[in-house]
Amino acid sequence: MKIFSFEKILDKKCDERIWSLYEEILEDNGKMELVRGLHISKLKALEKQALIDNVDSSARIEGIYISRERIEHLIDGKKPQKEFEGEIAGYGRVLKAINKDAFCMPVSSTSLLAMYAAIYSINLKETKSLYRTINYQNIMAEGQIIRTRVSPIYAFESPLYTGSMCDSLSDA
Repeated sequence: MKIFSFEKILDKKCDERIWSLYEEILEDNGKMELVRGLHISKLKALEKQALIDNVDSSARIEGIYISRERIEHLIDGKKPQKEFEGEIAGYGRVLKAINKDAFCMPVSSTSLLAMYAAIYSINLKETKSLYRTINYQNIMAEGQIIRTRVSPIYAFESPLYTGSMCDSLSDA
């Protein structure tokens, strides 16, 4: 079994520039509380715009091009008409939850599976596994469908690796 070790992250040395930026972020975060009280409506609009930008960029990475207006409607709770729209709406819900409670979310396979379920909740069938159940995926290459390995681990090992990875990251 592969071993995940995130402890090496802690061993990395940060130069003064990184620490300086970190300190600026902490100072700005303190200032944000003051700004938040004075300009709540403007900040809410900026947060919504950032959410739409993030969802739009993520969709484009996946090769999905959808209007920003439609993304906004999906984030606001409009019913998806296609499978990919359900995933976009779910991604938006998960992103909202992360932005709201990022520091309260445990690093665990349970929380990852909950995010997965939220993203695909509109499209999930009750019989579908939250973990991968097959070791191969059909992909299109040069006009032909090719059956290829998805990862170097077997499908039945996915829960073990997910738990191991989360435990190591949480420990670090």
